Amino acid sequence: MGGGEGSASRKAGKKEGDGVAALRILIEQFPDCFDWNDHRPLKIGIHKDLVARGIDRRPARVGLSRYCGQIGYHHVLVEGATRIDLDGQPAGIVTPQEARFAAKNYSTMLQAAVNKQPGRGEQASQGHKAAVESGPAIAARPVAPSARLGLAELRAAGHERRERGLQRPVDK
Repeated sequence: MGGGEGSASRKAGKKEGDGVAALRILIEQFPDCFDWNDHRPLKIGIHKDLVARGIDRRPARVGLSRYCGQIGYHHVLVEGATRIDLDGQPAGIVTPQEARFAAKNYSTMLQAAVNKQPGRGEQASQGHKAAVESGPAIAARPVAPSARLGLAELRAAGHERRERGLQRPVDK
């Protein structure tokens, strides 16, 4: 009697909790590679390196899935960006094909985040749609300044600011 819905939501919550726990393990053991707030493109095949370094296959897969499924990770996958290995050393570059795929995912994720926000009017949604279609670098900037920003938008804007080397303005 109604146990199906609760069971499904518990399973979803457990999976999310597993992903966070697995990612914490990766962040603790490989801080030069994994950073929750400062994503960098990872080496192709890094999951094999994790297993070779003693991480069980399932936590490695789940942690990588969680890390690489974040909008911030897709935002940094731009053509020519340097990929890194577990020690933070260069291990390849992002190809144009990979960058196009990531830009498409980024746009989809950003649009989903915008659509999730309550109180967003059609006008703001249209403005974001135009920004999303123009690519990640432009989509990171909010179109409707009067609307509240979501977490994904704030992270993307912060990342963009760090890339440009700007600091937060100091209040006087």
